[in-house]
Amino acid sequence: MPQGVLGDMRARVPSVWIAAAVAATFGIAGFSAARSLLNPAGFLAGLVPNPFSLSTRTAPAGPTVLQAIQKLNRLETCRYQGQVIVRGDTSNILPTWVAGDRLLFVGHGEVVAGVDLSRLGAPDIRVKSDRVELRLPEPQIFHTRLDNGKSEVFDRQSGFLTGPDRDLEKRVRQEAENRIQAAALEQGVLNTAETNAREALQQHLKLLGFNSVTFL
Repeated sequence: MPQGVLGDMRARVPSVWIAAAVAATFGIAGFSAARSLLNPAGFLAGLVPNPFSLSTRTAPAGPTVLQAIQKLNRLETCRYQGQVIVRGDTSNILPTWVAGDRLLFVGHGEVVAGVDLSRLGAPDIRVKSDRVELRLPEPQIFHTRLDNGKSEVFDRQSGFLTGPDRDLEKRVRQEAENRIQAAALEQGVLNTAETNAREALQQHLKLLGFNSVTFL
């Protein structure tokens, strides 16, 4: 075949056929590389980032944040443990060993405090892009209870005419709980509960995508 005709045929061969020939030799990866080389615009796009490209960042909106926080419900953030000695007696003009009842009670118990997040409402949350402002409910004591495994009646004396007072131990136990709770309040259990609640919620909200968490 004359050289001029052969050159014309080569000129008419589409560039994609050349890429296919390369792919047959080097596989699919070679085909992709060859196609990129035959398309300078696409090749350069992979090397030079587009300065006008947009980046998208999302953060949950107000109602979503409210639901996510409310799922935590009652957030227990502080636990206080204490011991107290309470003396109780039922007496009259007669000696206790004759008529009356007296006991010495050693109580061990705990006070649990935190924040009830179910009381959080939509007006208490403000969302601005990746920032959130939050107004927490007041911290509160969730419960105070004695540890029956450690608490005990250390000493008791009942009059032989009256016998034990059936309600005395119950009253003494209630007094022990009240004193343990009062001691916890005096030690600042509510302030500690609020501080711990803020730290816990700050970590929780940052996991949701917020960079700034402010408490009102």
